[in-house]
Amino acid sequence: MRIPEEFRGQQIVFRAIVGPRDGGGSTAETLCYINGKPVRVFKEAALCVVDAKVDRFYYTIDTVLRCAQLLDEGDLRRFFQIGKKNDAKARFSLSMRLL
Repeated sequence: MRIPEEFRGQQIVFRAIVGPRDGGGSTAETLCYINGKPVRVFKEAALCVVDAKVDRFYYTIDTVLRCAQLLDEGDLRRFFQIGKKNDAKARFSLSMRLL
């Protein structure tokens, strides 16, 4: 897999799904090369450009949710934290539709 020229200067990640996705019958594989040497076989893989806003949103919401899950179910702080997460998710979805 070669890194596309349009990815130059951007943060990229290698996204791979290891193993069959259909419960066992898949035979599609990707061989990963680093510096020209094969290092690993993947069933499904792709290079992705990291969107900093999406990345920050994901980790912020993940932190809020993890904190809320530590609180007792009857704790109002848990209710408000989960509400903030849902509000942020709705706003993010709306902004993505507007692009």
